[in-house]
Amino acid sequence: MNEQNMYGCDFAKFLDNVLRSSTYNFSGANMVVAGLMSDAQELMAYGDVERARQTLNLAKAVLFKVMEGELVGDVSPPPPSKPVFSREAARALESRCRAMA
Repeated sequence: MNEQNMYGCDFAKFLDNVLRSSTYNFSGANMVVAGLMSDAQELMAYGDVERARQTLNLAKAVLFKVMEGELVGDVSPPPPSKPVFSREAARALESRCRAMA
């Protein structure tokens, strides 16, 4: 089975687009896979079984790339930032604001 028939597109080009996508960069490949699976469900609901099969093959191929360590599955959220003010400075500012009210 050739790549076009299996995936419905050139997989290398598809993967390049995934790597540049905001979904991959903000959430990771797991969310890309979830999106592809949702797309396949929608295609099946409209009776387009062939394209649903190709979309599921894309989802599996992306998942295999995660399993092989070639893609990041889950992007961790950034660590919480440090407070701008120390507690003492925040209390002093709060006191001044109350005095002004």
